Amino acid sequence: MQNENQKATAAMDTNTTTTQALTPEMETHLQRLKCWRREQKFTEEVMHGLAASDGAERIRLYFEQVIYTVRNAAPEHLVSFMNAYVRGLKDGVQVPDSLEYAVLFQQIDLLKEILDQYEGKPFWQDWMKVYRFLLSVIEGKLTHEEVLKQSQVLKSEVRDQSLHVRLDLVAVTAHRNLRNYEKINVLLQHLSKRLDVLEFSFMKSALKSRMELAEARTLLFSTGDVSKAEKKFSRVIMNNATPSALVIAAYQDRGLSMLNQSLVEQSKNCLQSFKIAMSRAKQFGLEKDYEQTKREYLPFVRNLHGQKFDASDAPLKEQAHQLIVRGENERALYLIEDLSARGMGEVFLSFYKAKALKDTELMSQVRDQFKDENFAYMVPIVDREIRSLDN
Repeated sequence: MQNENQKATAAMDTNTTTTQALTPEMETHLQRLKCWRREQKFTEEVMHGLAASDGAERIRLYFEQVIYTVRNAAPEHLVSFMNAYVRGLKDGVQVPDSLEYAVLFQQIDLLKEILDQYEGKPFWQDWMKVYRFLLSVIEGKLTHEEVLKQSQVLKSEVRDQSLHVRLDLVAVTAHRNLRNYEKINVLLQHLSKRLDVLEFSFMKSALKSRMELAEARTLLFSTGDVSKAEKKFSRVIMNNATPSALVIAAYQDRGLSMLNQSLVEQSKNCLQSFKIAMSRAKQFGLEKDYEQTKREYLPFVRNLHGQKFDASDAPLKEQAHQLIVRGENERALYLIEDLSARGMGEVFLSFYKAKALKDTELMSQVRDQFKDENFAYMVPIVDREIRSLDN
């Protein structure tokens, strides 16, 4: 006779979502552990008790089942409750999933605790190497070039295929920050098959979502196929196995993929995607993602839509952009020149300068620059500006 864990395993192939993994038996299991009832609210104490039982019971819950259940039962406490769950796990239980969770949600203190707990234990040596490296990455201690170099060195030192995939994906992120999309494409070509053979786990779902997000971003930034990109971002969002932190990133980038169409149709679909990203970030306690969406993405999008608003908290380049929206082009140009003189000049600033000057030739140069620097989603937006200036 199959137990609950075996039934869940039997139902899970590489395409199974977390929703399908949440069987009625799992709810029975939660109730049998006497740490949760359907009418009961989740608390940190409940999570700690669940973790302790999880380590002691022969029938174990998957990490992904736990995080999905908490996300639905108490989304506003997702991070604090999962932190309590991870801290309550018995020695050696769900270590890879716990490590990836801590990195994904940028829970630096928790990650350090796990690393210290397993430091010096031979079985986990390779995992400690890779995740200490990832700790340095999320703490911003390494340049993108250093990330690429160290990820290659580590790949030669560790054997686990999950760790190889993880290192390739951190290399994808570094290449994206360096706008090296050709190298990203090379890495992505080999990742899908290697991911498919990994065992079902929260880590596998997180890695697969990272890969799909990277594929969608390549369409958005490199090839400029915004329609395909939007569909891919939507699939990442709709997949219940996608971790919450990556759902927020997908909403942000889906907003960019909808930007030109939103401007053409004068619709609010693009803005709505960013507002959902903010709402989800706030709900899941991801302050950094919330602030990034509020202070960087939204001012940029609202300026392109010609909205007037208080931009005092926005980046200086978007403050200049808002001045153009208000028709204060001289003030905008003064700020743009000042930023350029301070070494802060970049393609978006050149775009705003061309808008302020109403300079078709400069706008055409900016168009080529956007394409060369892998901001391909901006090309049709610049084309609209050029047509507007020519009329």
